[in-house]
Amino acid sequence: MMHSSPSLHQEIDSYQEKLEQISKSQKIDPDTILEVLIVRDLIEKLLTREKPSVDDFRRIKRLDQQLKSFENSINTSQAIHELEELRQMIAPPHRNWWWWHFNKPLNTLDRFDWLFNLGTLFCLGFSFSITVQIVSRLIDSQGDLTLSILAAVQAALTLWVGKSLFAQNPSEVLTAISRRISLTMGVGKSWYAEVMFFFSLIFTLIAIAIRVFIIPLWVTVLTNQGRQIHNNYKYNADSSGSELSGALEKYIQAQHLDPENVQLQHYMGELYEDLGNLSQARSLYERVVEQDDYAIAYNNLGRLLILENNYSLAYQLLIKAYRLVPSTSADNSEASKTRYAVLKNLGWVRLEQKELREARDYLKIAIKEAIREEETGESRTIRIGAAHCLMAQVLEKGDQTSSQAEDIVKEWEMCKKNVDPNKPEEEEWGRLAEERTQEHESGRIEKK
Repeated sequence: MMHSSPSLHQEIDSYQEKLEQISKSQKIDPDTILEVLIVRDLIEKLLTREKPSVDDFRRIKRLDQQLKSFENSINTSQAIHELEELRQMIAPPHRNWWWWHFNKPLNTLDRFDWLFNLGTLFCLGFSFSITVQIVSRLIDSQGDLTLSILAAVQAALTLWVGKSLFAQNPSEVLTAISRRISLTMGVGKSWYAEVMFFFSLIFTLIAIAIRVFIIPLWVTVLTNQGRQIHNNYKYNADSSGSELSGALEKYIQAQHLDPENVQLQHYMGELYEDLGNLSQARSLYERVVEQDDYAIAYNNLGRLLILENNYSLAYQLLIKAYRLVPSTSADNSEASKTRYAVLKNLGWVRLEQKELREARDYLKIAIKEAIREEETGESRTIRIGAAHCLMAQVLEKGDQTSSQAEDIVKEWEMCKKNVDPNKPEEEEWGRLAEERTQEHESGRIEKK
């Protein structure tokens, strides 16, 4: 019969002595518990290196059962707190069951930890999906550096909490916060799950704030910057048009951040018109009217269809715009410009369809709208030339009297003075007005 080595036998004896000390003492000593666990570690190592006897196995089994019998006493003592800290520091393997067998008694509130962990998992998933979307859009738009850093930090913190949720060893920071809460509240429970849920909820709210408030605010800033550049081109006679690329750059950055922004798409359509890219402008206007009942987009799309000689569809869209356009009670510059543009284009399309009476009625109202706007002090916001150009053509195609001939000349004069040279049709009407006024001065106005 093989006998155990002296070293293994000595460690088993020491194991027994330590357990007897615990059995005899009225108070569990943390140092004694630690000594027992260390001795048990040594026994385990010796078992893997040497060949113990059957008696050694029996003694170890009996002593292990005795150690387990102290479970309740150890779990309810102060020693359990030090044991938990040692477990975090040493991180013993789970096969060494004596390190993991003892745990603090479950507090009633701890029964809900699974619910907090589930909430943490949901918040982290939601936060991470929003953050990935934000970061990808910022990269595409080559956006503001500060906003990019904020989103990157948000993503890093979200990943940190996620790692703490699934890590084998708890986060030292979260553990320290949990312990501080326990001491402050005087409640003997772990607040680790609650702390993780709190942090994940905060990071989720930050992600939502960035997506719902900060990103739209930055989109508005970029859109306004692009709009300012574009308006400077439209209303400044000295503008060469080279600055329009700057406006387009601002719009594209904003579009990457908010690709569904209807107003932005409309502004981009107007810009592409001035850049001469009518097909891209039409595509954007079509996207706008598919998403929203936006009167000015229906109007602008109708105008492009008139240029393509698609008068029937243009008229349908312009009638839709007319029904959507704000009433005269909506007393502001943008509403007035929209009303004027829709009425002017309705007059244009009815002229092309040879409905001269309707065309004249629409154009009269359009001119009145522009005059009313001028009386409010906003004389520069509406270029009235197009309506007069069209009215002159309507009158020319109708039955003319001598008084009407004078009216035609007046309309051509107003047309020549107020056309928008940035629009190809108005540039052509301006040349036609020059011809007509010269003919009048030569006394050769003819009925058309």
